[in-house]
Amino acid sequence: MSFHQRRQSGQLVSRIMNDLSTIRDLLSFGAVFMMLNLLQITVVTVCLLAMYWQIISHRLDAAEGADRVLLLDESGRIVADDVPGNVVGHGHPG
Repeated sequence: MSFHQRRQSGQLVSRIMNDLSTIRDLLSFGAVFMMLNLLQITVVTVCLLAMYWQIISHRLDAAEGADRVLLLDESGRIVADDVPGNVVGHGHPG
């Protein structure tokens, strides 16, 4: 109890109010930033999956043991599937 006897009540109340204000700011702004970051990660993940679903699908098939090779054009679109050979890359079909 000696700590409380050495301090004035105004100092203790001021410190408590300051600490509570800091906690309130952390919870309010921290929660907002956390939600924004989670939303951003979700949107970026969905966009990447939408743009590269063909390559992801090919990778999943390859992981299952399928022996497929894709021929891609300059824009990254699949031009031919099951191309003979062992190279997946850019080029023109045929």
